[in-house]
Amino acid sequence: MEQEYINQAIYNSYAFMAGESTIDEILRYTPKNHTIPNIDSGYESMEDEHQRSWLPLFFINPGADYVNEEIDVMIDLFEKNEEYEKCSVLTKLKK
Repeated sequence: MEQEYINQAIYNSYAFMAGESTIDEILRYTPKNHTIPNIDSGYESMEDEHQRSWLPLFFINPGADYVNEEIDVMIDLFEKNEEYEKCSVLTKLKK
């Protein structure tokens, strides 16, 4: 369960950093096309996840300075999930 929350936080941070979602959208809920991995059953829609235990978590606090190592952790998750476009976006954000 802990890893699920970490994954959720990474996806939320990515959505904000990539400009896909505003903080208000993430705090209110999240865009319908936003998905997070569920360790037990692959991907589920946020709507399904919200019904279980959705929290507006962030891996990197919005607006905070970040270090490349944090970006690397995010890239590792997206590589594992074969979401290479997200990896490319994050690589461009590295300092």
